[in-house]
Order: sequence, then structure tokens, then C-alpha cells
Amino acid sequence: MLQVWRDAGVVTHVGYIIGFPGDTYDSIMRDVERLKNELPIEFFEFFMMTPLPGSQDHLDNYLKGVPMSKDMNEYDTAHPCMEHPKMSRDELMRAYRDAWKSFYSHRHVETILNRRKDRRRKNIARHMIWFRNAVFIEGLHPFLFGLFRIKGRKRRSPKFRTESIPIYYYRRTWDIVSWLVRTLLMFIELRYLYYKANRDKNNDYMDMAITPELLIKKGIIAEEPASP
Repeated sequence: MLQVWRDAGVVTHVGYIIGFPGDTYDSIMRDVERLKNELPIEFFEFFMMTPLPGSQDHLDNYLKGVPMSKDMNEYDTAHPCMEHPKMSRDELMRAYRDAWKSFYSHRHVETILNRRKDRRRKNIARHMIWFRNAVFIEGLHPFLFGLFRIKGRKRRSPKFRTESIPIYYYRRTWDIVSWLVRTLLMFIELRYLYYKANRDKNNDYMDMAITPELLIKKGIIAEEPASP
């Protein structure tokens, strides 16, 4: 199905939940490698397993006595907010962040662009600026981040005290300059990858994700039975 969508020029966005009871750091990273190598998907959005307040999952956990965070800010599907049977919260957060960094690494973004040989390649490269900026510069989920963060001096979380005017403007000036430099470097990097993918010698690029025959040959997927 993914291959059919790809052949029709569709850019696929897929959500992936991290933090199921059987997950471990190694199993999560192993799954991410399979996603990268075996599926022709351009964008993955990783989410933390979250029992949203008011949901049946949250009620069930409450009745079972499962420890859950009292900070409502952590129920954003981007932070661990309950105990995991096999991982500490720090390890679960590390797996979550490393999954993002692995999928949107320089090498895999190059692979994603090489796989597309149609007009969608430019749109993918543009969206990568947004996703990679969120992941590598701001450390946020792309859905929690646009392109530039507006941080008012008096709009901090109540658990943080309001900064003095000199400290606030000094810190924000440094934040903005640093953000501009890093974003510019990322833009140059993605533009380089885009033009590199457009070279004629990449027109015959193939890998397992876009060549189902290779997956069948390796026994990763089963061959579809012939029509009667």
C-alpha cells in the first residue's frame, strides 16, 4: 500500500507510539532502523505513550495505582508521564529523543530525498527544515513548534520565576543569534542534500524500501499469491 501511494506521488506522514509495556531502549532503536530501511515513508512523528486526563486509559491507571505525573504540562505526548515496567523515565526519554534523531539524521534525510524522483522532493526538503529544526535545535516535537519561538519575559511557567529585564534580554539575544546561525547552517545542509539528490547519477537510486522484490528475496515480506 505504501508503495502504491508513493508511486502516485503521495508524501506519507506516519505516527509511531513509544512506551508500550514491552518496549526497551534497544527494541525501540531496532524498530526505528526497520522503519528507515524497509518502509518508503518520508515523515515519522514519534509520540510518547500518554494516558490523557479524562480518557479511559488514565482512569484505568488511576484505579490500578499506576504512578502518574501530577504536572499537566507533561501530558503532551512528548514527555514520559507514568512509570514504565522496563525503563526509567530518563531512559524512556532518551529512547524518544534518539528515535527522532536517528530518523531525521543527515544520512537518512539524504536517503529519503534520493528515494523521490518527482516534484515532491522539493516539498519534502522544505518540510525537513521545520522537522529538523524542531528536533535538533529546539528539542521539541514538530507539532509543538512552528519555526520561531516567542518567549515573553512574563509568560514563563509558574514554577519558574520571572527574570529581570537585563538577564532576560541578554539571554534572548543570545538565543536568537544562536538559533539564526544554527538554522542557517541547517538550511545550507538541506539545500546541499536536495541538489545532491537532483544529480542525474541518482536517478537510478534503489533500496529495499522502494524495491519490494528485495524484501521478498530476503524473506522480510511474503510474496503476494497469484490471482486465480
